[in-house]
Amino acid sequence: MTLSASIRPAPGLLFRPPPRSFLAWALAFSLVATISGIHHVNERVDRAQWPIYDAGFIIWGAAMLLAGFLLLRGSRREMAPQEV
Repeated sequence: MTLSASIRPAPGLLFRPPPRSFLAWALAFSLVATISGIHHVNERVDRAQWPIYDAGFIIWGAAMLLAGFLLLRGSRREMAPQEV
């Protein structure tokens, strides 16, 4: 057995989705931290533009969640046999 084979992770280890509790915690933290002003997405721009970047970040994240949900839902549907 070679060294690289002995330290290689299990195939499913890198592609296993995080637990739902972690996703819920990460979403809640991001929303609370952004809304409360603890941190901002882009602090290098003028302070008046911070809410624009923060809102864009939240909207982009919501769009990505929706797209992922729709893709997941679409992949779970059973496809009807197609006639040729």
